Amino acid sequence: MKNEQKIIVFDIDDTLIVPNDNYAHIYRTNNGERVVLNTREFADESARGIVADYDFSDFRNPDLVYKSIVTGKLSTRNMRFLKAYLAAGYKFCFLTSRGCADVAFNATLDKMCQYMGDNLRKKYIHKISCGVNDERVFFTKNMSSADRKAFVLKNLCKSYDTVVFVDDDKGNRQAAIKQRIPNLFVMKA
Repeated sequence: MKNEQKIIVFDIDDTLIVPNDNYAHIYRTNNGERVVLNTREFADESARGIVADYDFSDFRNPDLVYKSIVTGKLSTRNMRFLKAYLAAGYKFCFLTSRGCADVAFNATLDKMCQYMGDNLRKKYIHKISCGVNDERVFFTKNMSSADRKAFVLKNLCKSYDTVVFVDDDKGNRQAAIKQRIPNLFVMKA
């Protein structure tokens, strides 16, 4: 197909960027005790099906969000992966569980452009990037972040011939696979 619309959708945390743990944290209340988690620990709990009362307040603080990303470590492996897809005619966007989505998107894009150059911005589709826990995005309260991501992907599949989703979190990947959408391809970061 000459005019095929193709997009690759990347999670941010621990997929494109390993955030700097000195800034934004996730908090879990466990028996009245507040436990500090980094994004990898949170993803591990999610994959194991742990249900807890999580506090994402640091992920709603624009300064902490920006600093955690721009001072984090870029996944050069996934950047090479992205470069190959861009060469094959794909556009790209972000799909994250963070709040302060615009700040997270801009910080991630700034970090990525340091590696790939400013021309990368031409392939980025901001209007469809989504932070599923951003205050401006409305989902029912009983939906998990994984279900929210799957919902966004399902809608993207209506507009694109091919959607590739890359995420480190097993729960997010499983929720996307459960959609059973023929033009959605799910990949582990």
